[in-house]
Amino acid sequence: MTTVSAVKTTTYAVIMPLAILSAVFASYWYAFGGARNVHPFDPYHPHWQTVVSAKKAELAAKIPQEWLLSQTVIDDARSRRSIAGDFLDSLLDPRNRDITTREPAEIVHDIASGNLSSVDVVTAFCKRASYIHQISPAFLEIGFDLALARARELDEYFNTHGQTVGPLHGLPITLKDHFHIKGLETSFGYVEWIGTFQGKKGTGKEKNVESELIRQLISVGAVPIAKITLMSYLLEGPLGARLSCKHLEAVQSALVVGVMGPSISALRLVFKSLMETRPWEHDPSVLPIPWRSDQEVPPDAILSFGFMENDGVVAPHPPIARALEIASSAVKNKDHSSLPGTPPLMLPTPYMGPLHVAMVARTCTAHSNLRMNQ
Repeated sequence: MTTVSAVKTTTYAVIMPLAILSAVFASYWYAFGGARNVHPFDPYHPHWQTVVSAKKAELAAKIPQEWLLSQTVIDDARSRRSIAGDFLDSLLDPRNRDITTREPAEIVHDIASGNLSSVDVVTAFCKRASYIHQISPAFLEIGFDLALARARELDEYFNTHGQTVGPLHGLPITLKDHFHIKGLETSFGYVEWIGTFQGKKGTGKEKNVESELIRQLISVGAVPIAKITLMSYLLEGPLGARLSCKHLEAVQSALVVGVMGPSISALRLVFKSLMETRPWEHDPSVLPIPWRSDQEVPPDAILSFGFMENDGVVAPHPPIARALEIASSAVKNKDHSSLPGTPPLMLPTPYMGPLHVAMVARTCTAHSNLRMNQ
């Protein structure tokens, strides 16, 4: 054991300094010109800015003229803490406002009963999404024209056959920009990937590949209208220009109903519809687990929720801690059970400074308490 420990200590003593020196050397080499001629999308090279400007102009051109907001409205919106609610609704006419505030289940039901057309629904959501994008850019790809063309196909199918193509017939959705949709580019947020297929040019696959999940969604009637940003969402709220901690799901649900929908019923509708396509028959990475309606929890069931306040080392920021407390209180107010969660034991790692000491001490304390409680 002593020999093994000595070998490990020697290894760490050699590897860690080398790793640090390599990182420092790479930083200086890159910062002072060593890498400037290596890659055309180097941040010091002006070419990447030209590519981005062209892409932004391309997206702006995909918004119909009649949907463009005046600069006065945009400035007013950006001066607000949030545009959600009354402000955004005020930009829409009563019919489009009514459509875009409905539950997904209600939308597909009205389409299936003939009370709404797919074109009406897709148009309403595309218009709402275009307003949001003009105020706080949310999309890396806009496919309003493709979405409306698909909506017309769905209406034609419904008028001809008297039935829908699937349970999500005519329901608009947005997705992250790492899914491939035919007719739309996939950049994953990387400037290098613009005009390519996953960074490679001339493959013939550009805008011609469709991800399996997209195929499944389209097969049950969903209509992709755009692909959302990936990189800026950590610092930018989807409905306000001020910095915030809002995340990808907030961007997604703020735009249209979809997989990250506004309610439990929306999630049930989408995931149940996807499971009914038997995705495991097309994607080997999906387990063959169908939607089990008999195991659904009834609305009046008493549930148990676990809340872990922190990981035993680092406490969350006050706003996050407050959000956890609000969620816990809401659970208790509905007579559900709220249980305290404890972090798992952390395994010792190579020494990395005072923080490592605190982590190891916390681990030892937790382990001792666990043994005493057994």
